[in-house]
Amino acid sequence: MGTEQEHECLSLRQLLEGPESQWPDEARREGTLLRSFMLEARRTGNKTYRRRKLGTCAPVDSATGIQDYSGMCWLTQRLLCYRCESKRIAWELSMELLHFTKVVGGLPSVERVPFLPEKLVQEVSVVTVLQASFRAHLGRLRLGCGLLAAAVARRAAICVQRCWRWSLLKRRLQLLIGAAAYVRKIRSCTLYIEERLFAALNVIHGVDRFPPLLRERGLRLGYTDEIVMVKSSARRLSTQRSGTRVKLPQAAAAGREHELPAWLLEPLGGLRTVAGEDASLHRMAGLPGLLTEGVERSEDKLSISIASFAHMARQGEGQPGDERLSNSIEASGGKLSFVELRFQTLPQAKQRAFVLFMCTFNTHHRTVVPLVPRHLIHDGSVYRSVLKQWELYGLHWSPSNRVAVYRMHQQYPGKSAEAVFCCGGENLWAMPRPCEWGEKEDMQMTCFEAKRAALNVDLSSKYEAFANSLSRTRQKKEAQLQESLRAFDAEDARRILEAPPAPAGRTEVSVTGG
Repeated sequence: MGTEQEHECLSLRQLLEGPESQWPDEARREGTLLRSFMLEARRTGNKTYRRRKLGTCAPVDSATGIQDYSGMCWLTQRLLCYRCESKRIAWELSMELLHFTKVVGGLPSVERVPFLPEKLVQEVSVVTVLQASFRAHLGRLRLGCGLLAAAVARRAAICVQRCWRWSLLKRRLQLLIGAAAYVRKIRSCTLYIEERLFAALNVIHGVDRFPPLLRERGLRLGYTDEIVMVKSSARRLSTQRSGTRVKLPQAAAAGREHELPAWLLEPLGGLRTVAGEDASLHRMAGLPGLLTEGVERSEDKLSISIASFAHMARQGEGQPGDERLSNSIEASGGKLSFVELRFQTLPQAKQRAFVLFMCTFNTHHRTVVPLVPRHLIHDGSVYRSVLKQWELYGLHWSPSNRVAVYRMHQQYPGKSAEAVFCCGGENLWAMPRPCEWGEKEDMQMTCFEAKRAALNVDLSSKYEAFANSLSRTRQKKEAQLQESLRAFDAEDARRILEAPPAPAGRTEVSVTGG
């Protein structure tokens, strides 16, 4: 035994320094946890335990004489310490806390009051420290270099991963997890998609929406009797330019494997993979063709109106969080039209929802074209999501503008092919915006109408001036004639009557005013 402050277990020391035959049976068997512990304890040797004085863990408040745990943490949580005056008070307090926990167990609005005796806190702390130290020791034994070199290498790797690899992995996880959640929400065979977004699917699909190194850039989807994944060939996706073969971004991604994880394919019932030359692949006109292949589409349109957005459209202003959607809110007028898609089975509906998500999801803005059942089309979040798509892709033209729709279908007709890529190649901010097409034509029409109106005003003013001038001339002539008539007297009339007749063939009339 040592002094009062030093304690040593002699039996454990004798057991470690003695032969292995004295060890328990479990410690003598190879591969057991107890044997590993005994060997590690023998290797490290015994260590004298020194009991620390009271107050070395937490400072003691001089006013109350109890430990102050305000600066201490227990499993990342702050601790409050209270020392009872007697054992009876401690026992009654524990019973009351247990009773309170049982009473409020079924009330979600009231939180429980967890507590631990100081003895249990010390025991758990000791076990936690021992386990953490032992795991750290085993980790250091496996290192092939020094601890400082390993720490520097690990830190450098973490820095590189944070600024590059982790960003790419994070975006890929957002894409796949979002697709799984999007598919799990499909619980009906009859779904609705907003009419203007459905008409602009080829525009949205043609935008470069994925990071350059994302595997899913090279993913191609097609249709045989169901939705399938089509193997891409990087050789077929390359293009000739000035005698040099240049690979497109889709070609670089196609050279890598783009197999989807099993947890994503499970809600879809699995997706087969076919070769690009498979004769069973159907030719489709872009993303709308793939989405509606073998699907009954109703010609009826469902129009809805949300009072809050209709009020904002009438007022010409948005709510504090909707300033960026003011153009779309004004163009919508508070009303949206939805197209109905009737799928044959629920798995078919989930597969088409997966296609729509993968071909319209934007990793930069985290937006996707909504495909919702009937009971969700009145939801304000769906309405706001649709308007955000309008604002992002320039679809907020006025309802009376038919030029934008015609030009959009003319410029983005949808290329007929056996498969479609999940990502396009056009820059979102460099591509023409459909809303501007209609505005240019409307501006031209407005200018023409303004010129015609100005010409009409000019002609009207000239005609009015001519009429006024003619009226003044007529009034002047009439005034002169009246003056002449007033100057004509009876003597002039008698002179005219007494005048000899004029020779035949010539008649002379002379009127002379006195």
